[in-house]
Amino acid sequence: MIVVPPALEERGEVRYVAQPRSVTMRELGDAIPQGFGAVMEWMVSQGIEPSGPPLIRYRVIDMDSELQVEIGWPVAEPVVAGPDLISDSLPAGTYGVVTYSNPEEGIAGNGELIQWARDNGIEWASSAADAGEAFVSRVEFELTDPDEQPDRLQWQTEVAILVKGTAN
Repeated sequence: MIVVPPALEERGEVRYVAQPRSVTMRELGDAIPQGFGAVMEWMVSQGIEPSGPPLIRYRVIDMDSELQVEIGWPVAEPVVAGPDLISDSLPAGTYGVVTYSNPEEGIAGNGELIQWARDNGIEWASSAADAGEAFVSRVEFELTDPDEQPDRLQWQTEVAILVKGTAN
């Protein structure tokens, strides 16, 4: 279910630490909590606090094969990432954004944003790659803490995709 309809938003740079993974759509559901946990464990060991909700950055998407993702947490300052982790940032720019509830609605929520962009002549900052569609910046923020809201149907996810030609 769409909670906040699609819109354009100007966003600043977001630094993050993440675990890069190549996964299938079937594996993604298990990879996300594993990645969040592994990165948070390392951050705690380093005394680093997250500066926002956990995120999944989608670098390359091929729905029929593999997704190249980075699963982690935003941080306030640049950090030197630990073993098997990366430190990077989402570029500032104009993003198409939508928020939906219920993790099972992820494909539909993304589809709503993509259709809205088509209907409004908006192009994403992406290109064709051998392994699928490569995005300059496509990210999902998991807005709900499962410890505070155990009902999965109430969990909210924000999808943000950088608009072509707007990166700062």
